[in-house]
Amino acid sequence: MNKLFEEVKSICYSNNFSSLFRQIESIENKMKVNNFIDIAVLGQFKSGKSSFLNSLVSENILPMGVVPVTSVITRIYGGNEKIAKIKFNNNHIQQTSINEIANYVTENKNPKNEKNVFVVDIETPTLLEFSKLRFIDTPGIGSVFKHNTETTENWFSEIGLAFVTISAERPLGENEINLIKDISAQCPEIIILLTKVDLFSNEQLNEIQTYIQNILRNEFDKEFRLFRYSTVKNTDNYRNEIVNEIILPIVSKFDITFNEILNHKNNQLAKSCLSYLEIAYKTAQNNETEKQNLKEQIFEEQLNKAYLSQELRLIATSYKSQNRDKIYAILQKHQNKLTNDLKTKFIQDYQSWHENLYKIARKYELWIKENLTNQFVEVLNLEYQQFVEISNTNKKHFQAFIKSFRDRLNANIEKVLNVKMLDEDFEIAIKLLKKPNISISWSFEIHIDLLWFLIPMSIFKNVFRRHFLNLIGYEVEKNIHRITSDLNEEMNKLITEYENQSLKYITNELTTIENILLQSKFESQYYQQKISDLLNLINQYAKTYINESLNSFA
Repeated sequence: MNKLFEEVKSICYSNNFSSLFRQIESIENKMKVNNFIDIAVLGQFKSGKSSFLNSLVSENILPMGVVPVTSVITRIYGGNEKIAKIKFNNNHIQQTSINEIANYVTENKNPKNEKNVFVVDIETPTLLEFSKLRFIDTPGIGSVFKHNTETTENWFSEIGLAFVTISAERPLGENEINLIKDISAQCPEIIILLTKVDLFSNEQLNEIQTYIQNILRNEFDKEFRLFRYSTVKNTDNYRNEIVNEIILPIVSKFDITFNEILNHKNNQLAKSCLSYLEIAYKTAQNNETEKQNLKEQIFEEQLNKAYLSQELRLIATSYKSQNRDKIYAILQKHQNKLTNDLKTKFIQDYQSWHENLYKIARKYELWIKENLTNQFVEVLNLEYQQFVEISNTNKKHFQAFIKSFRDRLNANIEKVLNVKMLDEDFEIAIKLLKKPNISISWSFEIHIDLLWFLIPMSIFKNVFRRHFLNLIGYEVEKNIHRITSDLNEEMNKLITEYENQSLKYITNELTTIENILLQSKFESQYYQQKISDLLNLINQYAKTYINESLNSFA
């Protein structure tokens, strides 16, 4: 396989197939350092990734929560002592205890990865039996935090084997299908892990499992191994099944499995390289005038960068004008309940407030801010999926536009050069909300509370209770508008990011194809020979792989 890789690498760098450079670097690193096979656990937010890994490791190493927790990549593997190593983006490494890792890997303690953590490595003696395997906990795909999804997607090229967690509560949606598509090119085997199975009867689980397998079979024309899992009931049985059928066979045949992973990644790289070579070959058969004509035929008006940029801007402007009303409608429907719940709680709590007016006023301001914050956190969590849907609607329009661009570009290349490009998915990262920023007004417009020594609370306590009660509705309404503005601003920033990512992708694709069309370095015989050599190498190593696989079962 080294010969195939070196040939692909030479071709890509000689012809400046820059879109393939990252894959080359990833494979090269794995060939140099084959200490581990990375087994990643991927899936939607709250699908049970960290819970599964804690169960597999047989100890609660990874933090868990009801809101997005994991914000950076965490790798767990066997070691003689239980320690954690924090590697930062500046390559500085800091050792810490397991109990401290939440300060670096959670969204609460390290929001938006402000501490610039690159990866957290955890060594634990409980995994010594799984020598050379490294289990990867990833931030949830499609979580409310855009940077979490980006972090996970940036590690796709490192994956050797993947568990995709699917909660039995919401089995297999579009996000999971897209996730499987995205990692298929990098990962030779994807295993479906159906989590939270304790919530359903065996009959219901059979129905859910059949539903999932039918969709995957229709979508990918292949069978995926599926395992059930619960951290609540029959956990040992589920764990033992996965260990015996998945983990231990990899350990016992580490070198064979490692080479299978490299072979898969290298074959995908070679096929992508072939697509570009075929374009270059067809182009090199023409003189400079003909090449210019080919460029004009391929880059029609609707594939002009200025036109595409203008269309992206129109999409962005359209969605920016729509989102605020949608966000407000979601939050506003909670206004009456929030107000009534806060009033009920205030009446109860106020009975125990016996200080002077000044102290009660300050206590009320702290009380309303704390309780409003807690209430709005609950609302944002409750309506999480609604906000995701708004953002997904925005995202899908950009992805559809990119797909349309890609299809048109590929159709023109096929029409003009009779070369069919590989299909390629374009994934845009998603981001949503942060902790609500609650703003509270002073208790009194005129600071009569400064004259507290003139006001006997034994007489006026109920008067001020009514005053504070009247303020609660105002504070709720005001902060609904405030949070609406904050969320709208976040979504508008995200739309701008979608626009920029889409334009960057388009620019890179157009530039790459244009360079091939107009700047082919070699004669057509060169490209023809490279295509032939590459196909021979792919076939040669495919036969080698089949023989090695058969021998491994002998």
